[in-house]
Amino acid sequence: MQVKKREVRASILKTARKEFTTFGFQKTTMRSIAKKSAITTSNIYNYFKDKGDLFMEIVSPTLSKIMMALEKLEDVDASGDINLGNYQPMKDQFIEVINFIDTHRQDLNLILFKSYGSSIQNFKENFIDRYTEIFMKQLKILKSTRPNLNTEISRFFIHNLCSLYANIVAEVIMHNISFENMNEYSKEFLTFFYYGTSALMRYDDKI
Repeated sequence: MQVKKREVRASILKTARKEFTTFGFQKTTMRSIAKKSAITTSNIYNYFKDKGDLFMEIVSPTLSKIMMALEKLEDVDASGDINLGNYQPMKDQFIEVINFIDTHRQDLNLILFKSYGSSIQNFKENFIDRYTEIFMKQLKILKSTRPNLNTEISRFFIHNLCSLYANIVAEVIMHNISFENMNEYSKEFLTFFYYGTSALMRYDDKI
């Protein structure tokens, strides 16, 4: 009996993913998911309390990893071990992000483009705000630990920089950019970010 329930639950999740991907959260119904899963509408509620619960069950693993990554950045802030201006750590972080995007394309598509009407419809904006706060904290720490650097950078600029990061990810997902092309484009962006950061923060005393 338990095996049967697991199979039904897996079928619901598989069907729901297809429905959310095709129609988006707002236009998908529990009735359509139940019908295409070959169960009754009343029975689907034995597995998921509502459409929001079902949607979150699908995207939660990816969301959790994103939140863990942000928490890791915040922990780094607390330790003072900040890599702004260091090329290799930046490159390693870019590679990590590219691998994450490539592995979680389907969920990122749901989160970024198919979540309107759900509890995470403002995910990108909330991510940008939180990332901005992390960046500002990094600058504050650097101001006390490396006073020779220029850390007087406006919140507006940092917010727009974080928006750029988020929008690049969104564009990659929207246009289904291949892993190979992501890797190539990342070299351009890393060069732009590294030298831009170095000049802005005056890592090079000659600037």
